[in-house]
Amino acid sequence: MEGIAKTGASAGLARAPGAYVRARALPLPGAAYALAGALGVAVLLRFATLHLQSFDFDELQTVRLLRGGFGDLLAGIARDESTPPLYYIVAWGWCKLFGTGEVGLRSLSAVLGTVTIPVVYAIARELASRRAAIIAAALTATSPWLVWYSQEARAYALVLLLAALSLWLFLGAVREPSALRLASWAIASALALAAHYFAVFLVVPEAAWLLFAVRPQRRLLPALAGVALVAGGLLPLALHQRAQGHGDQMIRVSGSLPLRVAQLPKQSLVGYAAPAKFWVAALAGLLALAGLVRLARGGARERRAAAALAAITGAAVAVPLALALVGLDYVDARNLIATCVPLAILIAIGFSTRRAPGWGAAGALALSVLFCAITVSVAATPAYQREDWRGAARSLGAPVVARAIVLTPPSSPEPFAVYLPSLRPLPAGGAAVREVDLVAIANTLGRAGHGRALPSPAGLRSPAPGFHQIQVTTAATYVTVRFRSPRPVRVTPRSLARVGLQAKVGAGVFIQ
Repeated sequence: MEGIAKTGASAGLARAPGAYVRARALPLPGAAYALAGALGVAVLLRFATLHLQSFDFDELQTVRLLRGGFGDLLAGIARDESTPPLYYIVAWGWCKLFGTGEVGLRSLSAVLGTVTIPVVYAIARELASRRAAIIAAALTATSPWLVWYSQEARAYALVLLLAALSLWLFLGAVREPSALRLASWAIASALALAAHYFAVFLVVPEAAWLLFAVRPQRRLLPALAGVALVAGGLLPLALHQRAQGHGDQMIRVSGSLPLRVAQLPKQSLVGYAAPAKFWVAALAGLLALAGLVRLARGGARERRAAAALAAITGAAVAVPLALALVGLDYVDARNLIATCVPLAILIAIGFSTRRAPGWGAAGALALSVLFCAITVSVAATPAYQREDWRGAARSLGAPVVARAIVLTPPSSPEPFAVYLPSLRPLPAGGAAVREVDLVAIANTLGRAGHGRALPSPAGLRSPAPGFHQIQVTTAATYVTVRFRSPRPVRVTPRSLARVGLQAKVGAGVFIQ
């Protein structure tokens, strides 16, 4: 589509949202090659390092759910999760083919993240130009934030794809509101809602726009009714999950609302960690801002397209912020990941404006190269990666004698049991063991306001009479300390919780 135009001669203020973009020719071979190149980079960044990192705590919860039967899965989603069921249902079938290991399970998100790129290309192509589409595809392919969540066994890559599809189909429905196009938008929007509740903040602005754009409005009613039906069906589950408090717990450990809001642009651009992260984030922010500023220098077509996209994106960010101020606070960069697609397209449109195109191309290239460098640095540096539950389990090895494990921070045994089978809570009455292992796992990246410092294993006292320290392992994201006794000694959860590596924050005490 060439640019946003009025829907008819009588279009006025009431019909302004009905602006649409005229159809364009098929992509030129050069654009197709550029898109293929972006896809190649995306595949390399997403798939080549799937095996490098351990599952983090949230992913371990996913694995635990997927290893049960389908009925157990549905019950677990309601009991233990704060997300709708679609990702888990898809992943449950996926893991039957590819397993629940890091590569097998994460490959689903990697596929979803890669498929998002041609959808982003199509949106930018429809709104602006081939140049904008190529830049948007490149930024999406290399984004450290999107690469990270294309390697995460959670719902984020799925909602990113479905929200992008919803936006693309929305644009088509505005241009030509046929029954098929409206139904397609409704299906994509309903699926996005079933993947992540925060998709509602993009779907509702699109629906409101369609209400203004489509005439007669009765043509739109079946599509809106379908989306509303799915949303209504998800509401009881959302309320039940909220009552369990899992979403609130995630927000509590992520810092204050002002801190989380301040981190939104940084994390959306460069992810959780990077070398010289302040300067890297500042450079990425300046480059992205340069793209946005260039929007004002674009032609009327670019400015109209940007205004439409900015209105939808702004609503998707502003509404959850407003809800947070009145007590419904779930603002987190992960939850807002679907807004990264329209933001990338806005930046791409700015870089692609015809005024001083060389500077725009240079800015887009610089930002893409910076994104790639950050992604590679994360892959090469354990301190920038997910907490290493797998490494901690390997450092302990298989049990050779009855042993107790004291885990900091405290947790239920099920997630760690993915790597340490047969791990279970130590009974309140205690048990006789010959080994006590102290384990400290660094906090999850993205816990706002917290560093990744680990406790020192120096100067630890024996967990019980007769135990002697025989091994210490210190890595970037975990510490393990092994104590052994020549004979079995009875220990209890109460006695061991006081000798963890971070006794002040408590510990989970298990037996294996």
